[in-house]
Amino acid sequence: MKNTKALVVISFGSTFDDTRKRDIGGIEAALATAFPNYDQYRAFTSSIIRKRLTAKGIFVDDTETILHKLAKDGYEEVLLQPTHLLHGEEFEQKILALQEQFLPLFKRIIISRPLITSAEDYELA
Repeated sequence: MKNTKALVVISFGSTFDDTRKRDIGGIEAALATAFPNYDQYRAFTSSIIRKRLTAKGIFVDDTETILHKLAKDGYEEVLLQPTHLLHGEEFEQKILALQEQFLPLFKRIIISRPLITSAEDYELA
């Protein structure tokens, strides 16, 4: 039976190979362990980063493109997990803004919050 759940790890992106492998890849690996019943995908919000990577033969979709692909492939539930630290322009315009557009294509879209979204998130333990 085909899996109908997808997890999209959304990062700003990086042109540095080590950063993509260790930092972004490390987060993706931890999420794959935490969500073993979801097929995992990667998206970068920075068009400049994607353009520079494409020039090097490395292709990473933006969030909108990956959502179109997931809808076409028959996924029903999509979990969008940003790695963004703040609820800023990248998160607002390139992730949250897509929810209304894509919600009709899936049974469920879940968008996780960035790491720092409230005053309590700044407190040191």
